[in-house]
Amino acid sequence: MSRTRARLSRETLIDLVPRLRRRATLVVRQVPQGLRQTLEHEPALVRAGVSAARAYGWTELAQIGATWSLDAYLPLEAFSSLQEQLNRVDIDNEADAASEERDSVPPRVVDELWPFPSHYPLVPQPLAALDLLDYPNQVARRVGREVLSSLAETKPLVLARRSARARALSGPLEKDCSS
Repeated sequence: MSRTRARLSRETLIDLVPRLRRRATLVVRQVPQGLRQTLEHEPALVRAGVSAARAYGWTELAQIGATWSLDAYLPLEAFSSLQEQLNRVDIDNEADAASEERDSVPPRVVDELWPFPSHYPLVPQPLAALDLLDYPNQVARRVGREVLSSLAETKPLVLARRSARARALSGPLEKDCSS
């Protein structure tokens, strides 16, 4: 965390994009719709990019259509399983492959230590915005740049503070008194 804070004090998030892109390998696959629906329920899947847009209020992205139907991070083991299933589908349905509808799915494969807590459904907002920069759609890339630029103004709040002193400095948690 301290190295990340030091980098952010010297550079903007946009400047750090090339370094941050090494976090996972982006692999676009054409996946049969039935297999994509099964993949959506994979417990290790963590949604990113347009798949996380609604949760972060990026309504403009809902209007562009699904360039990539399911954008998510997967551990290497889950991706290997997906690739084996795709290979079986391709071999078993070679004659029907041309007629079967497929969706573009860009799994972001993490082959190192898994960076997300278990049962975490979405990547953090800065990472989701960073992922939008990989999209072929200009609107998605523009939204990603705008979000990253706006986060630059709130640098200290972007990173979690773990020490008791930092929590005390940030103030008490507010409770919803309306109920």
